[in-house]
Amino acid sequence: MFEDGGLLDEVVRLHASAAGIAAAIDSSTSGQVADEGLAELLALGRQVDLAVCRALERVDRSGQFAVDGAASTAAFVRGKINERGEWVAKRVAVARALVDRLPHTAKTWEAGRLGLDHACVIDHATRRLDPALVAELDRILAEAAADGLDPTDLARLADQVRAQTVPDEAEKKAARQYRDQKLHASTTLGGMVNLSGWLDAEAGAVFNQALAFFTGKGPTREQILADPSCVEPVAWRRALGLVQMARHAMAHATGCNGDGAGRDTMIIGVGLDTLTSGVGVGAVAGGRQLGAGALRRLACDANIIPAVLGSRSEPLDLGRQTRITSFTLRGAVILRDGGCVFPGCQAPPSWCECHHRQHWLHDGETCKDNLDLLCLRHHHLVHEGGWTLTVDNNPERTPWFHPPGGGKPLKGQRRPLIPRQYRT
Repeated sequence: MFEDGGLLDEVVRLHASAAGIAAAIDSSTSGQVADEGLAELLALGRQVDLAVCRALERVDRSGQFAVDGAASTAAFVRGKINERGEWVAKRVAVARALVDRLPHTAKTWEAGRLGLDHACVIDHATRRLDPALVAELDRILAEAAADGLDPTDLARLADQVRAQTVPDEAEKKAARQYRDQKLHASTTLGGMVNLSGWLDAEAGAVFNQALAFFTGKGPTREQILADPSCVEPVAWRRALGLVQMARHAMAHATGCNGDGAGRDTMIIGVGLDTLTSGVGVGAVAGGRQLGAGALRRLACDANIIPAVLGSRSEPLDLGRQTRITSFTLRGAVILRDGGCVFPGCQAPPSWCECHHRQHWLHDGETCKDNLDLLCLRHHHLVHEGGWTLTVDNNPERTPWFHPPGGGKPLKGQRRPLIPRQYRT
């Protein structure tokens, strides 16, 4: 594409142009002007990331890093721009993968439809697999990223697809993570207690579900408007929630010798074949993947609701607990949405409310097809902020958010516990 020296000349011009743009954006730039250029800047950043990766791969594989006496590409780059070795290793690994086994990801990145973090997820998901499986995962995951999955949701999908593709590996991974669990609690000189550690997927799902139940909700929009100082950091509220969990645990152990007592309900999504055969994976609200063994153990608990999925991906059963209809219906909505459906929002189901798309005062039914999960902020945005929510008449019921004043609608998201194409 470039003649000798042409690539360097083009890069120098791009650098000068980018530097000029960066210098032109300052505190006097209006938010509207910044917004107008942001999409193009983000797209440019993706292309520059791809170019950097490919240049690093050439320097690495050609041995060019050694010309100046550097022992590695990481050392070579560190001497140029003072970046950490991890920064270089991440990009070199991805660039090698693009050349060696991920052509679909490379083309999708060239088209600007995924970025560096997406490519890293796909790289990790396709390592040490049969070439035919690599080609299939490369296609599936690149298309999922292009369709709008962020790197976090793409990683969850990648874990699920790989676990279904190589079930033995999933079981070995689960066993290894079970053995590698650890928790440290150390008291500092100032008297604070520092907690750190690792839980496997099953234990983490149980812990997060319980912590979400004990973590107090933040203030409402009206309370914040009336008194902005009332905002409490979620990390602080989680710390109080953990203490409350401990107090309940002590009372539970004292009162009934560690037996009985109910727990907050957890919804698990699992294909019927997986639940009956014991082979495969499922998920809990929030998207964490669990092996069939863990899911079957959880399903034995009377206060765990198995959302079993049938051949056409419809909820067959949401358990047999004595609950009012609205509770069961909320479980079905959580199963479908996985959290707030506003684009880019990562609020989990425990932070969300069921929004009537057509208000019940205006003859809207309280049924799954008329309900969407929205976090408190985005629920207020729809009710008081002038936004409207519509859905496509497709199997995914894709949500669209229309801003006040008739601006361009934003495509929402649904993050089902098990994506439609992978349900049995």
